[in-house]
Amino acid sequence: MGIDTTKDKEREIKRKRTHLGWIVDETTEALKAKYDGNMKKLMRIKVLLAVIFREAMPEEFYGMSLKEIEACILDNPGEDLVKGEDTEIHTWNGGEIINDLKFKIRIPARPPFAERRMTVILEIQNHFARKDGEGWKRGDAYAATRIVDQLGVQVKNSNYGNLEGCIVIWVYPEPVAKLQNSIYKIEQKITVMHPGKGVTEEDVAKETNYQTGSMTQVAFCLDRKNTVAKHGYNNPKGTTAINLLNLLINSDLPAAQKEDILEEKFGIEITEKGKEVLNLVHGLGDELCRWAEERTAEKLSLEASQSRIETAANLIRIGLEKMQIRNAVVGLTQNEYDQALDLVRTET
Repeated sequence: MGIDTTKDKEREIKRKRTHLGWIVDETTEALKAKYDGNMKKLMRIKVLLAVIFREAMPEEFYGMSLKEIEACILDNPGEDLVKGEDTEIHTWNGGEIINDLKFKIRIPARPPFAERRMTVILEIQNHFARKDGEGWKRGDAYAATRIVDQLGVQVKNSNYGNLEGCIVIWVYPEPVAKLQNSIYKIEQKITVMHPGKGVTEEDVAKETNYQTGSMTQVAFCLDRKNTVAKHGYNNPKGTTAINLLNLLINSDLPAAQKEDILEEKFGIEITEKGKEVLNLVHGLGDELCRWAEERTAEKLSLEASQSRIETAANLIRIGLEKMQIRNAVVGLTQNEYDQALDLVRTET
């Protein structure tokens, strides 16, 4: 009785496919990690953050210049880049949350409201997580965890007036088409359900000293692939912040050209440290896509080859001649036919 090696051959085919899949996955993940890391560095440039804040919090920074808004960033004062706080948070029940970037900003006083501080959590995700509202719920968890962490620190003896708010800012380079080039915001606001003596939302806010934004989320949905190619730096469907972000994360334009556009069209002069970050980001998006495409093509080619070998082996088993098999299996090479023949021989 001969040794049945059919299953061994099938296992070898599966192993080769799986191994190549691992190569694709591991290398792609490594490039993604590199790209994400450099994108996070890009988001540390304070003047760029000022543009984002002006649109994410228009009431809080109304009428302020970029320099004035930049001065409200409390992290790493006097420097061009944000350092960021510890982004790893351990929750009370042993859970772990890791944010891309976290730091504090100062919200200027606007009578009758006093000056206050907020924590900024900035997250870069390729796509908007839509299933069961996962994206927004994740933001709720980030903000809530940050607020709860203040108990016993900023908030002592039930003095909740010292509680600092939290804003979670999402940047989505490639959301679904319907969401592209748009900004969405979720925040706590007062709604008058019954006006009584004609009270308005503004009246309630003033009488209770309530300020919106203790838990806020803002999503910047971009169009990394198409905006710069179609519209340059000025997409009529986008805002200043959206067009700026689309320009910065697009890998088609050289960093030097981006610097010129930033200065000439957006009035933003990037410092030497900022220029270093721009150079890091440039080209990585294309490198990632190119690698993934090449490795995916390799994987598909291997799978197609193994499929032809298996089909040819089946035709050999039923007695077809070599020429008949070559005609029946499109693209079958001599090497693949030999492998099919070897596979059948090992069964006897």
